Amino acid sequence: MTAVLQLKIAANLPPGPADQHGNALAFAEMAAYRGCFQLMAAASLLVIPGIFLFRPPRRVASEAVSIDS
Repeated sequence: MTAVLQLKIAANLPPGPADQHGNALAFAEMAAYRGCFQLMAAASLLVIPGIFLFRPPRRVASEAVSIDS
C-alpha cells in the first residue's frame, strides 16, 4: 500500500520542480491518502464475507456420535 500511496501522490502533484509545489504537496498527499483509504475499505468489504466460508460448522449435541452403539 505504501507503493500505491507514493504513486498516487506523484499522480496528484502538478508538473514542475519539486521545490515549487508549496501547498500542492499537502493537497496531493491528502488526495492520495483518501484514495488509498477507499481502496482498503473496498478490499475489506470484499474479503470480510470470506471469513465465514472458512469457519468449521457448529456441532449440535444431538448430532454427536455415541461410542456405545
